[in-house]
Amino acid sequence: MSTYQVRSLEEADQIIREHERKTKTTYALLRSTKNFGCIDVPACANDENEVRFETVGVPYCGVPFFVAGLKILQCQSYRGRGGRKKKEIKIELTGSGAGVIGEAGVGDAGGDEEDPLETKPMVKKKKKAGRAHKVGCTATIIMKEVIYYPEFQLFEHSKNNRIAVARQLKDALKSKAPVQKDRIIYVTVPAMSDHFG
Repeated sequence: MSTYQVRSLEEADQIIREHERKTKTTYALLRSTKNFGCIDVPACANDENEVRFETVGVPYCGVPFFVAGLKILQCQSYRGRGGRKKKEIKIELTGSGAGVIGEAGVGDAGGDEEDPLETKPMVKKKKKAGRAHKVGCTATIIMKEVIYYPEFQLFEHSKNNRIAVARQLKDALKSKAPVQKDRIIYVTVPAMSDHFG
């Protein structure tokens, strides 16, 4: 997997288009938060959003941030489960006495007329062997929109310092004080080994 760091949604879309062109794959939206890509970046002062210093896909740099939005795209290639090819099977079942009635010399006067009581062999319908269930490719592109607050840089990495800086940031956002924001979008694209099908 490769992670790219961009400042705009257009740059993120360009990375995705380039990845699709290189790998000859296509991606469709799997899940997205409602505020992903908004021009007006929310203040993130509510209690449900927590101040973070690092998370999956976002490296530690000492600056506190909020994850403002998330967008996940899933690969649209697929393969059949089990790797078996579908085969058509034709089974003929013979009825009782089939092949006996209608043969020359057995219960027939040798005429060319068809006997209306003649039993014909039954033919079972064609069936497909193997499963028809398709399994989707699990490769995903993850775009994470992060809002950094560089004024609250953490210089000494300790639990107490992180708690104190997070509290200061929350208080500043709740008081509606002007705070410098830096918006970064992290785009994580899968490697070719993550694809199958």
